[in-house]
Amino acid sequence: MKKSTIWFLLIFTIAGWVVFGDTIIFPGRPALSAQAPDGVNLYAIHCGACHAQGGNIINPALPVKGSAKMKSLAVFIAYNRNPLKADGSKGVMPAFPKDKISDQEMKLIYDHSLTLPGTRK
Repeated sequence: MKKSTIWFLLIFTIAGWVVFGDTIIFPGRPALSAQAPDGVNLYAIHCGACHAQGGNIINPALPVKGSAKMKSLAVFIAYNRNPLKADGSKGVMPAFPKDKISDQEMKLIYDHSLTLPGTRK
């Protein structure tokens, strides 16, 4: 096969993955779209890779669904700003400071999280 054909196929594959890949790899995760509410897009961008459908691929025992961190918006924001494990140590979840996700965006993510199947406040 020619090098130009290989490069074309590689670029075509990467372009397809960028456009459709996340919904193929994570079929339960909604695709990003201009029509989707901001909370849906923000959740997909910041949370969806680890918390698809409100679960937790890193530690399935700690899903978003039913979490005590969903008790209130204040608890949700406090945890996401400084996510510590129950023993007070740092876990694998990254912190989301205000310069990365504003309080308004955090509220949109929280509101969307409440709509996930099985999530209770």
